[in-house]
Amino acid sequence: MGLPDLEVKCWKCWGEGVLASEDHGEMTECPECAGVGWIPTADGRKLLDFLQRHLVIQDEEESEG
Repeated sequence: MGLPDLEVKCWKCWGEGVLASEDHGEMTECPECAGVGWIPTADGRKLLDFLQRHLVIQDEEESEG
């Protein structure tokens, strides 16, 4: 039994996370994938939402105080 795909390569930057500017001089973060290079599928989004709801991650400021 295989698992469903949780993410797909960004169609705009082809998984690189950056795009060349119009003058090809600078690289900018891809707006479609926020510089990650991958976009979560519907199943991947469900898993991310589940983890965010059930995992408690404290900020460093909260843990120091």
